[in-house]
Amino acid sequence: MTTFEKRIQEIINDRAHGSSTLASKIVQALSGYGGEQPDRQQLKWALKSLRQVDKSMVVVHHLLDELEARGYKAVPETLEHYDQQWRDIDQKLASHLLRQRNWDSSQILTHSHSGVLLSVICRLHECSPSIEVWQTVSAPGGEGRLQYQALQRGGIQSHLVTDEQALARAPDMDAALFGVDQYNDQALVNKRGTGVLADAMLTAGKPVFVLGDSRKRVDRLSWTSDLFESVPFREGIYLVTETGLLPAFITSS
Repeated sequence: MTTFEKRIQEIINDRAHGSSTLASKIVQALSGYGGEQPDRQQLKWALKSLRQVDKSMVVVHHLLDELEARGYKAVPETLEHYDQQWRDIDQKLASHLLRQRNWDSSQILTHSHSGVLLSVICRLHECSPSIEVWQTVSAPGGEGRLQYQALQRGGIQSHLVTDEQALARAPDMDAALFGVDQYNDQALVNKRGTGVLADAMLTAGKPVFVLGDSRKRVDRLSWTSDLFESVPFREGIYLVTETGLLPAFITSS
């Protein structure tokens, strides 16, 4: 197995990162960053093999759809355009959150492991260094530990708690920030455990901000792994995308 093939297989087997991070890894691998430049045959193999990624990771399949639609000869240009179009999504989401409320000294609950979520928190921290993050372990995969380590490296005051401890702490939180793998008008799909955490926050009268973008919008929710679950949108849950807060299913608190 070549170095390129190993990189693709690692992406397929990755259960610790969100769809946006996996898409970024695919762009890097197909572009030859930090490794060998794939030939046409390897590209064909990679695009076919990457379809094994769980259907809940709609950003990955959005990228694959674009690459296949434009053809193999256009892969370099497609990758460059895609990267330019979506590279600043975290900055846009953070800007919307900063306009929504004052984050100084906020106690923030986070769950699972999301590259976009992590980047947004880092941007919030730049403007409000006093934020404090409570990160779940995120059973059963435990990938929340990776996000906690990244928060620590970023100099953000943070605590690692079990999912059960997070439920008990919900009344003491100011807001929850969650990633999302896909959504429609009625619900979102994210890591298992998101639903009960959202319930606890809403019961305590605390807002839940779900960080996504238009690539993750689908007509019908679909996933195959029991690591994911759907969570219905309701009052108190704010979906934040590059266009702002989507009012179609947001009721301001």
